[in-house]
Amino acid sequence: RIFMTDLKAIVEAMYNASAVGDFEKVESFLTDDFRVEEAELLPFAGLYTGKQCLRKLFPIVMETMGVVGMERGEMLVGTNSVANKVTLLLSDDNLEPIEMMEVTLFKGDKVCEIRPYYFNPKQAIRACEAQSKANK
Repeated sequence: RIFMTDLKAIVEAMYNASAVGDFEKVESFLTDDFRVEEAELLPFAGLYTGKQCLRKLFPIVMETMGVVGMERGEMLVGTNSVANKVTLLLSDDNLEPIEMMEVTLFKGDKVCEIRPYYFNPKQAIRACEAQSKANK
């Protein structure tokens, strides 16, 4: 049996490992059929699957929106899920940081899915457009 405190610790360990690019550690927490689905309004929209998909997705999201940092808020822990408020800090000082919720779903003690919910998808789209112009 897995306890709620364990779920929170797993999510914290995943965030910490991804922040330093330790995707081997991140992948040790994932199920083989792990998935993330990004909203269809975003340039990196789509379904990403498999243990190694975060290796591909993480840099795409960060580069496409010009993310230079991340702040995490309180975690809400359920019986098989953790919801965490995340603020993405952007390289463009003219844009507001992007606020979102990430819901992490578990099968037993492994993460099977992350569902990102953007509070204002237009913020994310503006960040992508600004970053695209900056890269030209």
